[in-house]
Amino acid sequence: MTLLGLRNTKTSRELQNNINSNMKSFSEVTNPIEEVKLDLPKYTPTLSEGTDASTKFEGVIVACLQNAKLPKDKFIEKMTKDEYVTGFLKTPNKLFATHKVKTTEEKMDILYDFAQVCNAKLPSGKHDAGAGQSKKGLSAFWKDTTGKGVDTSKADILIGGKPSSVKGPKAQLMSGKKAESKATVLAALEMVKTSEDLKSQLIEAVDVFVDNTRTVGAKVNAGNLKKMTPEQAIESGNSEAKKIVEKQEKLKGDINKLFAKAFNNPEVGGAFAFEAMTGYEKFGGNAMKQGSGDTSGIATHMVIWDYRMDRIKQIPIDKSFASATAKKMTMRADLKSNSYKKGGEKAGYNFYQAIRVSADALLDRHGELKKSANEQVEQVKNQLNEGVISENKFVDKLKDIWNWIKGKLTALWNWFINKITELVESAKKLITQSISESMKVFEVDVNVKVNTEVNFK
Repeated sequence: MTLLGLRNTKTSRELQNNINSNMKSFSEVTNPIEEVKLDLPKYTPTLSEGTDASTKFEGVIVACLQNAKLPKDKFIEKMTKDEYVTGFLKTPNKLFATHKVKTTEEKMDILYDFAQVCNAKLPSGKHDAGAGQSKKGLSAFWKDTTGKGVDTSKADILIGGKPSSVKGPKAQLMSGKKAESKATVLAALEMVKTSEDLKSQLIEAVDVFVDNTRTVGAKVNAGNLKKMTPEQAIESGNSEAKKIVEKQEKLKGDINKLFAKAFNNPEVGGAFAFEAMTGYEKFGGNAMKQGSGDTSGIATHMVIWDYRMDRIKQIPIDKSFASATAKKMTMRADLKSNSYKKGGEKAGYNFYQAIRVSADALLDRHGELKKSANEQVEQVKNQLNEGVISENKFVDKLKDIWNWIKGKLTALWNWFINKITELVESAKKLITQSISESMKVFEVDVNVKVNTEVNFK
């Protein structure tokens, strides 16, 4: 998979290699991954993380790295003039070690020691604090699902040339809003083998439905019709058509179970965490392949720090780390009924709606045949009673009516089967495109509830 929008430079190639290497294949995860040990101290903050101070702290990390090798007096001179550092120190947050001391000298002592930790624990190379300061363009799928065109970059800073998301010991992986969560779940499903299995099962389900429909239709044949009165023949046709409607309702329930099973798969949870941390689809368009956004918004690594400012670590966001992180957050994806709309307006009938409409049309036409047949039978009865025709002629007339019914019913069933067959072929094409398109076909939508707050202690 290739990142769009990046020139063929060494940096872009390294970024692509990082993403491909870290992504690998979530379908390979067959057993639970052991929790990743981050070597952070056992420290439970008494207050929630202060967003402003934490955001400014991203620039402090870069400033510490850039000035770590200077003599302490030169280090202090540089740091007291750095806008990220001065902004951070002016933003109150009692959790940070620098905010627990009063004098500038004490604060600079802490920052200097933290700079040595950063220099020892983080890789050398290019460091940039402005990597994630602006909103980034979203992928085509993300725009369509969330209604947003841009959003905050997953890559906060560049550390050692690696786009990194910066998180404290307790952090939010994503916003957790409904549309964002839905897009993340659907992107996750596209990343795992579960998605391909689900598509195959969905196609198998609609194929079975068509086979059953053909069998039901075949029962209304010339042999059966000869043994029935005109009214019985019509009513029998109605009965079979109603069975079609009942079967499609059962099929809908089976389809819902398939989706629910996919959502509960642990592989999906790992892929969900991966997407939430990296923006693999959100900015890269790599899962849905419907068009990328600004790929510089993708994070390939995570930098995790502690409020005591004596621990820091950079970790590649790979499938093992994502799977371990998924265990620390909660996600529940339920199904709800949904009509297929595009641009705010109904785009046409989907699978179940089309079956119902076709079946209703079949029933209506059966009703018209029943009325017409009854009228013809009543007419020949009157002719017999009035002596206009003989009993032999009456029997011949009934045979003619039966033959007429047989031809009409056969034509109706053929029409219905052709409609269903056309519908199935269209549905298959959409199913193979993506799980998102599959859900539109089957009138279902994903309703996600997620708590993305994670403790990295």
